[in-house]
Amino acid sequence: MPPCPEVKYNLKIALFDQDIFVVGHVDNSHSKLYLLKENAWVVISELPGSKYHLLSHEQYLYVFNSTNGEALRMKPKAYTKILESMEIPEDIVHSELAVSFEHFIVLFSNGSLNGIDETFTHCMDTRTEKWHRLKSLMGPAQKMANFRDEDKMYVLQVNGNLWRLGLNDSAMIQFTFVEKL
Repeated sequence: MPPCPEVKYNLKIALFDQDIFVVGHVDNSHSKLYLLKENAWVVISELPGSKYHLLSHEQYLYVFNSTNGEALRMKPKAYTKILESMEIPEDIVHSELAVSFEHFIVLFSNGSLNGIDETFTHCMDTRTEKWHRLKSLMGPAQKMANFRDEDKMYVLQVNGNLWRLGLNDSAMIQFTFVEKL
């Protein structure tokens, strides 16, 4: 795979079927979204801001601008350069992690309650395109990681808190504390 031009670090990568998409900042105020096509990088779009999340979910590729809270999506199979803008709640502008789970997209952002770090969580039901506020998690959202183990999804906070994502009786996302690593 050839190096991605202009973007040297802080890349976000997403796979959609057999295609590789990359977003990364070019300078302090701009980023670019690329597609690897026939062993060459093709610019899909130039984007304002320098901190993005890239997520493949169902038939769309989602691009979340964590600098200003803009959310974009496109249908990768159409290879269109048109990114469709989406609404995003104001209190999750500076998200740290975006995760695809079931028919939801979950965003994790930093928060604080009485001076104690918390991770604010929101999800978008992709069937209705409505955002929902979820339970806050104890600890910071910076440098969070997510992983799957068979059919289970987990998120790990930098403070060692491990959470499992699941669906409750009303088919909404719930977090279950697993353990502190």
